[in-house]
Amino acid sequence: MEDPSAVLVQGTGRSDVDGTYVPIHRKFHGEHVFRKPGTSFTVLRRGEGGWGLAKFARGGIDTLRWSPKSSDLYSVSSEISGLDGQPPELGWEAKDADGPAPSVITWKNWRR
Repeated sequence: MEDPSAVLVQGTGRSDVDGTYVPIHRKFHGEHVFRKPGTSFTVLRRGEGGWGLAKFARGGIDTLRWSPKSSDLYSVSSEISGLDGQPPELGWEAKDADGPAPSVITWKNWRR
């Protein structure tokens, strides 16, 4: 299985969240971690609990440690699985965010 190059998050109605997320060359729960460049918005596997889109507090993104100032914005259940360890495209739900939940598209041949 070829590693995903990037994921596109769209449809949240929030320009700070929507956009291209690139791998940070780190894995969490065995899967790639994606971050929107210049931000602390992150798409990551949440163990057996599915996938999440979170905003980490300062410093937390580097260690992937949760803090009270971190926000769990959107999630998708492990029952709605992406293909080959990728975030699923549909089934996301808003948690600590207002507005609609995103769709997530994986790009294989995206170049920076």
